[in-house]
Amino acid sequence: MTELKKPNASWIALLIPYIILVLIGLAMAVAPEFFLNRNFRPFTALPWSGFSASSPKVALFISLALRLLGVQFAILGSTFVVIDLTAFRSGKRWSWYVSLLGNTVGWGSGIIHDAMIGMLPIVVIGAVLLATVYVCLGLSAKSLLGRASA
Repeated sequence: MTELKKPNASWIALLIPYIILVLIGLAMAVAPEFFLNRNFRPFTALPWSGFSASSPKVALFISLALRLLGVQFAILGSTFVVIDLTAFRSGKRWSWYVSLLGNTVGWGSGIIHDAMIGMLPIVVIGAVLLATVYVCLGLSAKSLLGRASA
């Protein structure tokens, strides 16, 4: 039986985008208006306050949907933290693939969304976080994927 090699310290750097995702999710769940005030105008050319005053029921629906999305972000980020601290850190091969696929789809879709609504600074931040994940996965690929199957 082949001894498991543990990944280098890249698991520590992987915590950065995961914790950021948790924090963003919690902020969205607690204070969706902060995000709506910033993200609504670039897409619609209208202020959120004016829209919410003229269509309070629709504004409430959008706010609740953003809160739910925030909860989902926090749960997803927490799941990645647990995977990183347990399976990835101990050298489980599947965790590398889950990290690659989950981060590519998760951060990638967010980058596309933010680009579509014109939030270019957020696109840059998302791209930097995704690049961080890719660098960490690249640094750990040999130790996690380069060994013979057990």
